[in-house]
Order: sequence, then structure tokens, then C-alpha cells
Amino acid sequence: MESQNRRELTPEEEQKISFWVEALRQGVNPARAAQELYFMGVRTRGSVRTRGSAHRAAPSRFPLGTPVKEILGLLQNQASPEVRSGVASALAEWGGQEALDVLKKLVIGEEHDPDPAVRAAALDAIGIIGGPEAASVLRQVIASENDATLKGMAECLIEPLSQE
Repeated sequence: MESQNRRELTPEEEQKISFWVEALRQGVNPARAAQELYFMGVRTRGSVRTRGSAHRAAPSRFPLGTPVKEILGLLQNQASPEVRSGVASALAEWGGQEALDVLKKLVIGEEHDPDPAVRAAALDAIGIIGGPEAASVLRQVIASENDATLKGMAECLIEPLSQE
């Protein structure tokens, strides 16, 4: 559930987010940039779990003007599994409904990501963002995933979305 006492980002936090987003976009140590965005997301909302609910996906928390489409593109274009995992984790904290389509492609279908760690990070992000589409994706993973660890992860992630 989304925290009821969520606070607005400070101007300093928005500057740091912009800095790390730009580092991610420019390829300046993208794995660290993604990791810093994830950590900032957790710190600024004071939680590590579900942001959305079974009924609605969490809204995007990115400051206005953030090039979200470019960040989403990194999940499909970045060669490094470490960066793809980091971007998926950062999207768990900052992304909203707009991130679910790309995250979904990483975990199900013929073109899913070949790296199980990337799929795990994407599954976690889907569960944190929440919403009806997230629950649907998690059910599809439970039905079709061959990796027992990822299937178990999807089963655990769907529980909070099913209890509402």
C-alpha cells in the first residue's frame, strides 16, 4: 500500500535525482546511477515494499521533466545485465503504470530477458508498482515460468496484491 504520509521531494532531492538520471542516460557508470536512484527512492518514501495496490498501480514519482521513456529504453537496449537489473529496481521506486509494459516484456513472452537476475528484479518492480496489470503479469509468470525460484517469487509477490 502506498504510504499515507508520503512527503514531497525537496529541491535538493530533485537535483540529485536529475543528476543520477542524467548519469544513467549518458552511460556514466550506469549501474551505480541505477543503484543510487533505487536507494533514493527507498529513502524518500521510507519503505521498501508495495507502492500500489491490487486496484491501482502506483503513480510515477519521477520529478516533472524526467525522460522516463529513455530510462525505459535502457531495459531493452542495455547490454549489461547488471544495468538492466539496476534500472528495473530503480523503476520499482520511481516508475508507475508507464513502466509496467516494459517490465512485463522482461519476464514473460518469447522475448523475455535471458538473465534470471534481470527477470527477478523486474518481477520485484512489478510487485512493488502494483495494480491489476501487475497482478495479471504475476499470475502469468506463475503459470508459465520454468525457473522454480522466479515462480516462487511471483507467488510471494502476488500475495499482498490478492489480500485487498
